[in-house]
Amino acid sequence: MKTIITRITLATILGVITPTYAAETPAIVPKPQQMKLTGGTAFKLNAQTIISYSGKGAKKVADLLASALRPATGLPFSVSKLQGKGKNRIALIVAPSNNIKGSEGYTLVSSASEVEIHATSSRGLFNATQTLIQLLPTQIHSKTKAAFAHLNIPAVSIQDYPAFPWRGMMLDVSRYFFTKEYVLRYLDMMAMHKMNALHWHLIDDAGWRIEIKKYPRLTEIGGFRGKGKNRYGGFYTQEDIKEIVSYATARNITIVPEIELPAHTLPALAAYPHLGCFNKKFEIPTRHFISQDLYCAGKETTFQFLENVFNEVCDLFPGTYIHIGGDEARFSRWNKCPDCQARMKKEGLKNGHELQGWMTTRVEKYLKTKGKRIIGWDEILGAGVSKDAGIMTW
Repeated sequence: MKTIITRITLATILGVITPTYAAETPAIVPKPQQMKLTGGTAFKLNAQTIISYSGKGAKKVADLLASALRPATGLPFSVSKLQGKGKNRIALIVAPSNNIKGSEGYTLVSSASEVEIHATSSRGLFNATQTLIQLLPTQIHSKTKAAFAHLNIPAVSIQDYPAFPWRGMMLDVSRYFFTKEYVLRYLDMMAMHKMNALHWHLIDDAGWRIEIKKYPRLTEIGGFRGKGKNRYGGFYTQEDIKEIVSYATARNITIVPEIELPAHTLPALAAYPHLGCFNKKFEIPTRHFISQDLYCAGKETTFQFLENVFNEVCDLFPGTYIHIGGDEARFSRWNKCPDCQARMKKEGLKNGHELQGWMTTRVEKYLKTKGKRIIGWDEILGAGVSKDAGIMTW
């Protein structure tokens, strides 16, 4: 069973500020595996500085670096294919190397004449550009032209690779909705610190935030709570999600969507009451609340719904994992539901916990047919999921 730990505090990344250039060893976050000042003259950015690239995926990284450097500096930073030896350039090179560890590792060497970066993949190259940006004064993050005391990159030699393959943050947009622009900025902050996995908590009892074209009421009804001037909510269209996923991919970040089951599903039940156990009317609470109501595990229509939802989710998110929640399920409704009781009898299940395990396993098997693996909260441990499942402890 694979265990994955996700940080969930936004302040963790927003509270870290890159340092201003100083003569001492620069403070890069996260700290590189090896870094030393070489004692040479700093590399100075100016209007003639170019960004050169070579190798698979290097041009996209070069374009992103140029886009990151231009606003604050006001310099053109032309991007061109690497040719021979040169001066006053930042060279980004993707090529096989025995001196670089893993696909996300890199080397960065800065001298008076050029900055030369090597990586074995565009992922490592991108990480290196984030280090390069941190070597500059903090004004480099300004969206408009800033005043700089200098535009120097110190003479350094860096050899780096991530200590952990999964470096994640979680963003809960169900309880409080964040705009597309906020999510893009969140991704910028993650990329700056070389984090590579966004756990996107899209669904909870407080709101359904992802457009599912087959079930429009999920966002029409489930995307909002309260009434009148107190009505609150929002959702991401599939075009929004495609843009966000593309933006994340370019920054070496995989998005893992969380589509909860069987609990924390009030928005879906409010939109489509037949998905619950007793076909009653549901309402999304206006304050924090853990509902006793779950998807009905006894009805085949529930699984038809889930499979249709996951079909669209899988098409939108190219990553390996889909998070299926699994936490805080209360079984009082299942214990009284004739459909769930019939299901338990048919499958030889003793209690609600085993029924949740059966339901989770059925969904897991379906997602495997789509080339996906599940992650769940640790309540699904012991419920019968396969060894391919990822587990998060909250």
